[in-house]
Amino acid sequence: MSSKKILIVDDEEIMRGFLYDLLEDSGYDVEQCQSGEEAIGLLKNKKYNLVITDIKMQGKDGYDVLKEVKTIYPDIKVLLMTGYALDEDGAASTGKGANGFILKPFDINSIREITHRLLDEKTDENSHS
Repeated sequence: MSSKKILIVDDEEIMRGFLYDLLEDSGYDVEQCQSGEEAIGLLKNKKYNLVITDIKMQGKDGYDVLKEVKTIYPDIKVLLMTGYALDEDGAASTGKGANGFILKPFDINSIREITHRLLDEKTDENSHS
């Protein structure tokens, strides 16, 4: 259905697996990794349409991934997620170049809707369907 590529970055295996299954079932080409370091390595060799990354991770965190994504490929969309309900994180994330922010736990429809919206923003410029 879609050739849109999504990279999921989260140190929690359960969350990665949940997002992977959900987004793959929605027709996206999905890859996953468990650390910011691993994500940055993948980004240097492959381009994605969307990176969904947890903020709080050991080593390189979601903000580090965001910075690296925007340095290498400024047009890639980045969705930050966290289980910590800090309002400042949401405001700070968009100020740092993120395209969206979501709090965990989130419901299936929310993540589908946000993912679809972020990926469709780019395609609307190129084609009408």
